[in-house]
Amino acid sequence: MFRVFVVLLLLVHLVASKWIDATVCSPLQKDCFGIAHDEPENGPPRRILTIIDDYNNYVSVSDLEAPNGNVSLATMTSEERLALPLRKVNSLSSLFKPLIKCLDSQPTNVSLDMFTIGLGAGSVDFYLNNLLTRPNLTSVEIDPTMKEIATKYFGLVEDDLYRIIIGDGMDFLEKASNDGTRFNVMIIDACGNDTEADLVCPPASFLSKKFTKIAFTTLKNGGAISMNLRGRGKANKHIQKFIRQFEKQFGTRNCATESMGSTNIVLTCRASK
Repeated sequence: MFRVFVVLLLLVHLVASKWIDATVCSPLQKDCFGIAHDEPENGPPRRILTIIDDYNNYVSVSDLEAPNGNVSLATMTSEERLALPLRKVNSLSSLFKPLIKCLDSQPTNVSLDMFTIGLGAGSVDFYLNNLLTRPNLTSVEIDPTMKEIATKYFGLVEDDLYRIIIGDGMDFLEKASNDGTRFNVMIIDACGNDTEADLVCPPASFLSKKFTKIAFTTLKNGGAISMNLRGRGKANKHIQKFIRQFEKQFGTRNCATESMGSTNIVLTCRASK
């Protein structure tokens, strides 16, 4: 029944928009994603990861290199649009402005050990992999479909300095803590699937005091963690409680917040040991 419903949705959206050039469905999330393209009047063409049954809900947006001869995307086939490479100068999401400040204070000739949870379309990882000095980057994503999307359509390539691990981020982090693995930077941009929860990002397992302690332990001295806290309804009280929990562990002076709205805050804390 789910497959029939998905096919009907795809047909509707494919008719409604010539810009959806590929679709990928996630059995884990029970959602289908569209790989779309648009051509803003001002700015480069873009590749967009969107949720098929909510076309205006953009999961990720990445700038593309302009086609040779500035050919309009409208004259290209789906295969040609999908073959356009991403611009390597894509900026890191404004969600992580405080983290950028932390990165700016690090030596530019030193490869940092970085860790991310929540791959999405891979825009954060793509940015980090194109820094002047590439980090040693490990990304953990629970949904293999997101890895497929990020590597097939959004420019991610695994190599000696970059790996994507399919698994539970909390489990991986706990194992890293016990093994003595330490990171300079951690980015948590994972969201849960509980449609009833006030706090959507991060999942419930990341809200515990246990996680806060593990995060502090797993960071190197001077290292930083940045987390996307997003919700709905009465989420703000949960967000503020979580921030106080981190401030208690890391120290109030070592934490900063960036407000993206009434129920969306990015928390960044530096570990001083």
